[in-house]
Parts: sequence; C-alpha cells; structure tokens
Amino acid sequence: MAVTRDFAKYDNEGNLYIFGRLKDVIKVNEEKIGPSEIENILLSHSKIEDAAVVGIKDNEYGQIPKAFIVKSEKELNEQNIQEFVEEKTPASMHLKGGVEFISEIPKSGGGKISRKDLIKNDEE
Repeated sequence: MAVTRDFAKYDNEGNLYIFGRLKDVIKVNEEKIGPSEIENILLSHSKIEDAAVVGIKDNEYGQIPKAFIVKSEKELNEQNIQEFVEEKTPASMHLKGGVEFISEIPKSGGGKISRKDLIKNDEE
C-alpha cells in the first residue's frame, strides 16, 4: 500500500472519500477537518465565486477554520456566510476564525489553492 498523505474517511456503506492533504487538515480540539469539506459548502452558495479555508491558531481549540471569500455580489457579508455554514455543519466546522473577503484566491500553476500564501498574508 502506498502512503499518499491524503485525508480520507469511509462512510457507513464503505465508500472512501478523500478530503484533502494531511498537511492542510485543520485540527479543532482532537477533531480533524478537511478544509475542502467547508469549501464545498461555501461554493454551493450562489453569491460566492471562490473560497478557501485555512486553520488558524487558537488558544482554546488549537486551530479554528477561517474562510477567504471571493464574492460575486456586494450585499454578501460575514454574518450571511457564518449563518450559511452553521446551518450545514457541526460546530467544529463553524468559521470561528472569521471570514475575509479578497479579490482572488491564490493558486499554484496547477490550480491548487496556495494555503500557505493565505496563512502568510493573514499573519502579517
């Protein structure tokens, strides 16, 4: 068996779902969350053009999810997004790290989200 360093889980029917790279996993308390799980929910919102989620350091939880959003309509605000995610996810996936609106999600030449650029810019 090859080691891929992907984050995955099985459902009740035995289907395997891959959620992302192990290095990108957000560890809220002891729970491991794949950022792509939250990103897929965000991208289902009609007023969100693009989204990326990263884990940011937190004294209480270890890490908490923070979303970076490219919105397609000006009326969309952080509260709208927070409520949208809270309706569809368990508490560990709520965007306790906040929501930041940006003009473009940084991506590699292959089209993958450059999470380290988002984290680096957030820490500055």
